[in-house]
Amino acid sequence: MLGKSTVFNLKGFIIGNGMTDMYIDSDNPLLESLANWGMIPFPTWKRAKELRCLFLWEKVPIEPNNDPECADLYNYSMDLIKDLDIYDLYRTVYTLNTEASSLKQEPELSYELYLNRKDVREALHIPDYVQTFLDCNDDFEDNYQVQREGSIWIYRIFMLYGYKMLHYSGDTDGAVATLGTRRWIQRENWPITAEWRPWTTDG
Repeated sequence: MLGKSTVFNLKGFIIGNGMTDMYIDSDNPLLESLANWGMIPFPTWKRAKELRCLFLWEKVPIEPNNDPECADLYNYSMDLIKDLDIYDLYRTVYTLNTEASSLKQEPELSYELYLNRKDVREALHIPDYVQTFLDCNDDFEDNYQVQREGSIWIYRIFMLYGYKMLHYSGDTDGAVATLGTRRWIQRENWPITAEWRPWTTDG
């Protein structure tokens, strides 16, 4: 049993595609992202903005007070991208009659395999007794209790205590769009110690 004096040797943590703020992340920035990527007509997103449509993940215990037209706009947009991989919208879903959420990446492209490589685990100082990384843990997701406030509150606490936090989202990910991640980080108004710079690999 853990007591008040329990100390964890935690230096920092990494969150990948974290749905941090229920009103900013996940489905809510999706239509705007799709319009900016040229995947849906821009007037579709503009109309959704005019109606102040709120699109939330189905597990979120918040009932949006949307105009009925909002659902039509969302369904129309989803129909336009139905053949694309929601986790990488520049890729096509090649398996017929299969939802994007149930697809697994090809082994050579798997982020899961990369993070479980021995050299990568050693570089991240992950001990051998720590379990392997999973892209998606279905058991966890099925039993996960979603909070109305999301997880934004815990980031503020970790920031006060000086923990290092790396939060990332895929630049072509529709499920947790970078647009939402950027917005909640900007809203927190944390100090910028290094300006934006291009991220390159192998030159």
